[in-house]
Amino acid sequence: MSDNQSVSRRQVLASSAAVTGAGLLGLSNVQTVSAAAKDTSLGGTKLVRVSLTHKDAPNFPRDNNDSVSDYVVDMENSDMMVYPFVSADLVTSFITDNVLVDVPGGGYHEAGKGAFGTSNKRAELGGGSAVLLSRNYKSPQPVIRESSGGVQVSVDGGSYSVEAGSSNEIELDPRTVHTKTNGKKKKEKSTSITPVVHVQNYGRLDVRRFKEGQ
Repeated sequence: MSDNQSVSRRQVLASSAAVTGAGLLGLSNVQTVSAAAKDTSLGGTKLVRVSLTHKDAPNFPRDNNDSVSDYVVDMENSDMMVYPFVSADLVTSFITDNVLVDVPGGGYHEAGKGAFGTSNKRAELGGGSAVLLSRNYKSPQPVIRESSGGVQVSVDGGSYSVEAGSSNEIELDPRTVHTKTNGKKKKEKSTSITPVVHVQNYGRLDVRRFKEGQ
């Protein structure tokens, strides 16, 4: 993270004082924000958030869903509220007529590209213990495209509709991963995991910053 994006504890606490809800950063990015805390609209966006977990091993690969979010979404008022530490350039990139796809821990991109990295050889496999895979793991590659009334998610040969203001959890076919066992004679161990793609379509939002001092 660059210097102009570094998190100021004072800034985050000041912004969060205007936010009501169960979480702050990483716990829940859907909150209600008081009108007094909102600056004028900078423009619009169509926001979709995509993340990946595994049903049989929720910490594999390393889960980025707890990464610090750049924003909270006020669904009641259709606002994307950006935190003060986010750079002006990044805020400008949020404003688009196309669908903006947010991959927690993996950045932002426009619709039409695969959401996740293609392989990961070092990861966490249950219990928070780091393991080294003996073979690359190929992540699912959901592709988000805008459709009438929402978005279409294409992944592993299937197609799924997610309307604006709704979410979907797409459970895919199990995959086999291969890990190295401990001991003098290292052997390969096979484990079955089930990928789950989580898609939240926030729909059309106004992009706003928190007012200074709020």
